[in-house]
Amino acid sequence: CFHLLHTLRDIDTSQLDNEARYILALSALDGTGPQTIRQLISFFGSAEAIFANGASVANDLSVD
Repeated sequence: CFHLLHTLRDIDTSQLDNEARYILALSALDGTGPQTIRQLISFFGSAEAIFANGASVANDLSVD
C-alpha cells in the first residue's frame, strides 16, 4: 500500500475530472480492487457519491 500511495503522490491530477479523482482515491484504499469499486459505484451511482456517504460506506465495509 505504501508503494501505491507514494506513486499516487507523483501523479499530476490537474488533468483528471472529479470522478476520476474519486476513483483514484478509492483504488488507494486497502481492500478495494476493481470489482469492489465497480460494485460501490453501481450501488451509489458515482465514485463521488461514495465519499459523500463515507460513514455509511465505512460501516458497510466494516472499516474503522
